[in-house]
Amino acid sequence: MNRSRLALVLASIALLALACGEEPTPPEARAVTLETTACGHASRTSGAGVIVEDGWVLASAHVVAGAGSVEVTGSALSAKDVSAKDVPAEIVVFDAASDLALLRVDGVTAKPVTLGDAGAGDIVYFGGGGPSGAPTASITRPVEVRIEGVRSTERIRRRGYEIDRRVELGDSGGGLFDEQGRLVGSIFGRPLDELDSSFAVRRIEIERVLTAERDSIWECDPTGHRVIEQVIIEATSK
Repeated sequence: MNRSRLALVLASIALLALACGEEPTPPEARAVTLETTACGHASRTSGAGVIVEDGWVLASAHVVAGAGSVEVTGSALSAKDVSAKDVPAEIVVFDAASDLALLRVDGVTAKPVTLGDAGAGDIVYFGGGGPSGAPTASITRPVEVRIEGVRSTERIRRRGYEIDRRVELGDSGGGLFDEQGRLVGSIFGRPLDELDSSFAVRRIEIERVLTAERDSIWECDPTGHRVIEQVIIEATSK
């Protein structure tokens, strides 16, 4: 399915929801861009994010790890006293195993996101927020990646998808959506030795982060170049 056909499908979904009395939030309206300042001697980073509901953005943990501050930019931002750029975000949930973080951001609005699953051969749509824009891709296969957790030497398994498109630096945290407009994945990286391949975290990991307790905030400790208060969700085998 090409981009124009998928756009028509998503538009049809929006019209159907409107006919049922509910206005949906299209994937591109959920997309934001993240920019961080460094904590101590850590590096500045940038990435993408997904507005999952009013006031909350799902992002990539490795993008915000070590951040002194995080700011969000995006046309989806709307509030009385903020512009559509450089809105501060608070890191409330950080999951080193899944490479996901949940940010509190005043002024972002969206209907609660619906999660979905995908299979090999399914077409997915990039929500945007990163340099790749909003292309389509195909799920190559579900995968279980053996990898070190973010800012950790512990080897973990991360459940996700391999897709047939090479993402760009800055795409991490961007959402992958199916034809029904459901969030099925969050981009986290690409292999070093393949041109047309990338990886995304899948629903089971995203769901755990979205349902985690939201009662703690990371703070920068410049002397240690790290955050000193954190919420780390213990990896589970499901």
